[in-house]
Amino acid sequence: MTGVLRDFAARAAGAGDEPALSCAGEVWSAREFWDAVHFRAGQLRASGVERGDRVTIALRKGPEAVAWLFASLLCGAIAVPLDRRAPALRLAALLADLEPAVALFDAPTFARFEESGGRLPDAGRQILSDPPPTPSGSEVQRFVSPPLAASDPAMILMTSGTTGDPKGIVLSHGNIAAFSDWALEVFSLGPDDRFLNIAPLHFDLSLLDILTGLRIGAQVVLAEEGDALFPARLCQLAEEHRISVLYTVPTILQAMVARGGLATRALPGLRWVLFAGEVYPPPALARLITAVPQARFANLFGPTETNVIAWTEVEHAPATGEAPNIGSACAHSRIDICDAQGAPVGPGETGEICVAGPTVMLGYWNQPELTRERYFAGRNDIFRTGDFGFREPAGDIRFVGRQDRQAKLRGHRVELGAIEARALALDGVAGAAATVCDAGQSLCLHVAVQPEATLSQAGLRRALSLVLPPHEVPSCFIFYEDWPTTSSGKCDMARLDANHRSLLYDQGETS
Repeated sequence: MTGVLRDFAARAAGAGDEPALSCAGEVWSAREFWDAVHFRAGQLRASGVERGDRVTIALRKGPEAVAWLFASLLCGAIAVPLDRRAPALRLAALLADLEPAVALFDAPTFARFEESGGRLPDAGRQILSDPPPTPSGSEVQRFVSPPLAASDPAMILMTSGTTGDPKGIVLSHGNIAAFSDWALEVFSLGPDDRFLNIAPLHFDLSLLDILTGLRIGAQVVLAEEGDALFPARLCQLAEEHRISVLYTVPTILQAMVARGGLATRALPGLRWVLFAGEVYPPPALARLITAVPQARFANLFGPTETNVIAWTEVEHAPATGEAPNIGSACAHSRIDICDAQGAPVGPGETGEICVAGPTVMLGYWNQPELTRERYFAGRNDIFRTGDFGFREPAGDIRFVGRQDRQAKLRGHRVELGAIEARALALDGVAGAAATVCDAGQSLCLHVAVQPEATLSQAGLRRALSLVLPPHEVPSCFIFYEDWPTTSSGKCDMARLDANHRSLLYDQGETS
């Protein structure tokens, strides 16, 4: 049995009436939660689920979905949380590829799935919502996990990345344990902590607040689906439940400060604010630090394929325009900055951020060629993240950008992140994202406007022309009060790109 599962067993054995998991007013005690986990693990086994089988979870976020996730891990299956709000045809394609032994749906999701023509693979079975009630604790038979090694797959996290093509990231029990163990030590997490979980189950941030929080007997408060769109609601949850650890993406934290009233909330117990997944604009980061001065702040870095591999505690916001500091490698990993052939480069030289360590995924589900592409030819010793940066002489790593954030613009090679950084230095700009369309002829800057600020296209164009070469000055601007976001809370770049294309179409229609 792996270390995480051993801790699960210990929590179940000692569980009492202390609150463990809550969502939308529904509170499960530790005893209720672990009884439910063991009972559902038995249901999965009775349904024929064996070690290594996939169990897909397309359930509304809440204690029930979390119990099924933990039950899947306990019985040796591979848990696959899905975005239940994804189009039905996309869900059908994922299920056909995953071939689950059990596909879990709630009733509304399954009805939408069927109405849209979705069909389960022949091997799949569905268990709908409203499962049998969990017997009382004295009647729940404790489920004994099969022998599992650190190398056994535990979860598949589906991500589309920047391409829009689904990729299943296969994480082992050892991957999860290595990250969880590191976080417990670095942030001194314990049973007295209270976590606010904002991320959906299919986003890797949940491996900290849900899986690690319940592993150590802490209380976990689940934000409901859609709460990420209402920052005041998130701030209210943090205050009501006396949250001590908050882990989310910068886009959500910016909204909590700007529109949620985070600075006005009574949060004396907030120890850590952790953020990952995106670059935090320095002016917005300064506002966050001012809003909750009692907390400590940390920037966590790493793609879903590796989870967190570098981190730094942030005491003050960096200067605008600086390459973001992602700190140094976590104790479990080794990071090299490599050239295109895989050779390490010297301090100050930009290269690809590559990592070796126990948090690196097993591979992409059913995509061996794609997995091989993430390693240098003839080698499997170090994983290519696709992110670029350089190491300072003192050892910290500066993040430059992703390879796919470079674009060809009217014959010039440009780094979109550099254009965005210049825009973020301007008054009134809360967020900036650049897209290129029309075969590299049109550069659009999408701008999130600070509350009560007044911005104009002409004013921004004049300001940017003073700090950018002519070919990098955007040809159009689109303003937003709030960023469109993905299900994980990140800025939805695909939506921004579609808005850019729609603007070009409208201009063509009216010209």
